[in-house]
Amino acid sequence: MAGENLWKIRLPESEGGHEYTLARSDIRVGVLRQFKQWFGPQYGKFLTFVQLLMEGDADAWCCALWLCQKNAGEKPKSPQFMDFSVGDVMLSGNDEEDADVDGDEDPTTSEDSSENDRTESPILD
Repeated sequence: MAGENLWKIRLPESEGGHEYTLARSDIRVGVLRQFKQWFGPQYGKFLTFVQLLMEGDADAWCCALWLCQKNAGEKPKSPQFMDFSVGDVMLSGNDEEDADVDGDEDPTTSEDSSENDRTESPILD
């Protein structure tokens, strides 16, 4: 399913260096209920939880890591007791985005966009 994976999470070597993938299907109702018990009502809403991850919310990232470790068969620490660099973990899974930034192709000069520029819009009478 396209768009299934939300993030790759890589812990720094000092934290074990493990790599995990967080998928949409991993964030189930029972998991959200657990997050809500730990950290409050906003953590029980899928879209809010994802937004908190994108904003770099520490508790959300601890929950995400806890979930990934649990799904990998590990025995994770409780999210309330985790400590890691949120910025490093957030940025660790952006290899595909980094590749796009480093690529030579300028998306504004692609054939599709230049073709769209040549098409005139219909004039409404």
